[in-house]
Amino acid sequence: MTNSKTLVSYIFSIVLCFAAFSSKADVAQLNNKYDAYITGTYYSADLSDNGSYSPSLKVSDSVLNGNIRKSHQEIIQLYTDLRDIRHDLENEIKDFFEDNFLHYSWLRFSITGPIEVKLTGLGNNKIQVNLSKFSVYARVKAENSWWLNVYATMNMPSAEFVAELDIYTGELSNMQLLSNYSIDLDSSIDYLLPGFSNIFTIAFNFYFDDPIGDALTTLDGTVTALALENVIPVNEYVYNGVDFGKEIIEHLDNMLDGEFIHIVANDFPLVQSPKAHFCVEPNLMSWYEAIAEVNVSNRAYMRIGRDINQNCVWNGSGGQPDY
Repeated sequence: MTNSKTLVSYIFSIVLCFAAFSSKADVAQLNNKYDAYITGTYYSADLSDNGSYSPSLKVSDSVLNGNIRKSHQEIIQLYTDLRDIRHDLENEIKDFFEDNFLHYSWLRFSITGPIEVKLTGLGNNKIQVNLSKFSVYARVKAENSWWLNVYATMNMPSAEFVAELDIYTGELSNMQLLSNYSIDLDSSIDYLLPGFSNIFTIAFNFYFDDPIGDALTTLDGTVTALALENVIPVNEYVYNGVDFGKEIIEHLDNMLDGEFIHIVANDFPLVQSPKAHFCVEPNLMSWYEAIAEVNVSNRAYMRIGRDINQNCVWNGSGGQPDY
């Protein structure tokens, strides 16, 4: 099983898993007046025949128990694998600077979501895979001595990776990185050698063009096989005449030309930390986080998320709370 196939398996897992999960209580002491305790986390799925989810059917039952948490783990793993690009880039950066008689100092690197994935039927048993919308940012410093510091910034505000998937073999082909990215470089030597940064920037862009593409097309991870009929049973969740289990199974098994599954995956930790800054008085409160949204050819819409319950308790400092 190839690393590229792993990427698609993560995406499938998002579509396959819906359930309810409660977490153990967590606690944090964050501001002057309140301590905040997470008292419960409850996953659910909203099913609708329109993208506004009005009206919709909210599902949270024992049949789906635990599976949405597994789906959430797969989303987190997708973000983790993307952020592992840092290791590939860091090695390339070190080599590049050493080749130019500079000492690598540090690298700051981040990938931010959301991540959007679209699987589109192409016919002939092939699916086009689009991975897009996330942002990549990197800033690096190198030096030679006290008089020469070099800073380079790479910014890819909307990354997009495209490939074709053979649904029978699981092989990806025609992989491309379509994103534009910029690299800006500034140096303390410019006041002595005007134009040095411009020359360096041209070389920097040329050197990193292939490594960035290679890193995005060789994501790593472990694949877990999931049974479609056991996760979202046919005839189990029918809303406004749409059988959600049947829609997903038919699309994944035989995606026709032009049909698609579109997924938006947000970046939330598996265990959410208490948020004392949400507290305005001693009481129980809650908020909702949309973990992923799935659109099946504009016929079936699914949103998976979680309600997080928190207890706000005055800790005796910061003045008497208002009741």
